[in-house]
Amino acid sequence: MYPSNDSWAEGRVAELAAREELTPQRSLDLLLELASHAGITVACWGRDTADQGLPEGRRLTDGEWERVRASGSWGDLSQEACSRVAASETIGNAIVEAGLDSPEGGSAGPSHRYFCTSKP
Repeated sequence: MYPSNDSWAEGRVAELAAREELTPQRSLDLLLELASHAGITVACWGRDTADQGLPEGRRLTDGEWERVRASGSWGDLSQEACSRVAASETIGNAIVEAGLDSPEGGSAGPSHRYFCTSKP
């Protein structure tokens, strides 16, 4: 995992939230912009994603959404996604496609040698 400076990040979020309302959509937009700026690929799941699992036209109430967020399965989403990417050849394929490695050279191996940073 990458080293984390949670207190620094939490402080910046608190400063931003003091200046303007951080709605879920604004938070997502900020996250995606920061990730893009730093060349980080992210996948995000939120309330809209959970709503898609419901019958058509049904949306989670605020209380239901809090229960979904508090579930162990929701907390496991990020690590599950990381595990599946690590078990695939996706990262190794990206290295090969970029011309930085070749299967014949023997150094491109299964992506499970890579790690993933996740925070529920």
